[in-house]
Amino acid sequence: MSCHGVRSAAPLTGFAPAWKPRLAQGADVLLKHAREGFNGMPAKGLCSDCTDDDLHGLITFMSGTNP
Repeated sequence: MSCHGVRSAAPLTGFAPAWKPRLAQGADVLLKHAREGFNGMPAKGLCSDCTDDDLHGLITFMSGTNP
């Protein structure tokens, strides 16, 4: 998860203020961005065998919520 660590443009894992505007977009948008990639994030975060359920679980873990 180095992409979502300190000194990154990506939201920090578990840092609610950074995730709030992203979560406001809705679960479908977050999943689409995770699946297809968005801005500097590669599709599926380079996890080519991750399923949508896996990605949803990662979003939940990283955002600290259940979108």
